[in-house]
Amino acid sequence: MPYYLILRPHWGCEGSTLRHWTTATLKTGLQYDAWADGLNASHLSWSLGPPEITVSGRYHAEFSSRSDTDFSVVNCACDPCHGTRGSREIGQNDDAFYGVLVLRSGHEEVLHSGDAVTLGAGDMMIWDASRPCRFRAHTAISKTTLFVSRSRLRALGGSDRLNTGLINVSAGWGRLLRDRVLALEQVIGSLDNSTFARLADSLIGEVALLAQPQRHVAKRPRRILLDRIDRAMDARLADPDFGPPELAASVGISVSYLHHLFRDETETVRSRILRKRLDAVAQMLQAPASARGSLTQIAFAHGFSSAAHFSRSFKLRFGCSPRAFREDHRNIL
Repeated sequence: MPYYLILRPHWGCEGSTLRHWTTATLKTGLQYDAWADGLNASHLSWSLGPPEITVSGRYHAEFSSRSDTDFSVVNCACDPCHGTRGSREIGQNDDAFYGVLVLRSGHEEVLHSGDAVTLGAGDMMIWDASRPCRFRAHTAISKTTLFVSRSRLRALGGSDRLNTGLINVSAGWGRLLRDRVLALEQVIGSLDNSTFARLADSLIGEVALLAQPQRHVAKRPRRILLDRIDRAMDARLADPDFGPPELAASVGISVSYLHHLFRDETETVRSRILRKRLDAVAQMLQAPASARGSLTQIAFAHGFSSAAHFSRSFKLRFGCSPRAFREDHRNIL
C-alpha cells in the first residue's frame, strides 16, 4: 500500500486515536517525500524544504501520536530537515492550535512571528499555529509536542491566549509541564481512552497556567549555546586532537551547525580554540611556579603538538616569544 494512503490528518477527531508511522519500511527514494506527508499528518500543515540526504541516501523519520478531541500528543524523531508554515499552510487547518514543543535531543532553530528561538535538549517552547513559522533541525532530533486547540484551552482555562516563545523550565509550572511531557513517551500508548481524556484535561490545565505573564520569560539568546560551547572548549584545551568535530560532538550538534553559530562571531571555531590555549599558557607563564618549567612541556600540556607552531602563534598574539614573555613577567613579580 502506498504510504500516502495511510496518512490522514486526525485534527478535530472524535474519540482517542493512536497512530504509529516510520520511514524504515519504505524504499530509500520514497523516504523523504513520505516524511513530508507524515509531518503534515502529525504536526499540522507544513511545506518541507529540500532534503539534506545522508551518504547512504536513506532518511529516517518516525512518529507516534495519540489524539483526543482538539488535543494531540506527538512523539517524533527525524534526521535533519527544515520547513515553513505560511499563510497557505495555516489556511489548511480548521481550528487554531498552540504547539507546546519539548526537545528531547538534538538542536533545532525556530523562527516564529519574527522571533528566533534556539532549542537544545530539555528546552520547551510554545508556538501559535495561526502565525507564520519556520523551523530547521540542524541535527537528528527527537521531540514531543502537545497540540491544544484554542477552543479546548478556553473551555478549561478561561483564556485562549498563550505567551509564545521559549518557556522557563528551571522551576515552577514550566518545569512541571516539561517533565510531564517528557514522561508521556513511555506511557502514551498504554492508556485507555478515558484515562487519556483525563490526562488531556490535566495537561491542558497546566498549559493554561502558562497564559499568565509571570510564568513566561524572555527568549533565550543564541549566546546561551555559545557559552556552553566555550565551557566545552575550556574543558578540552589539553587535548591536541580537540577540534571542531570533537567540540560539536561534546555539545550534541553537527559540525556544520557549529560553524553556523560562529558565522556572526569575530573569530572562527579553530581560532577561538587557539586563542584560549594561548591565553591559558600566558596565564601559566605569569605564575612563579612555571619559572623553571620547560616551555615545550607547558605548550604540550595545553594542546599544542608542535613547538614551532606554538612559538609562532604566541608571538602573533602577544608580540613577543614565550620566553621573553615569561622573563618580562618574572621581572615584574
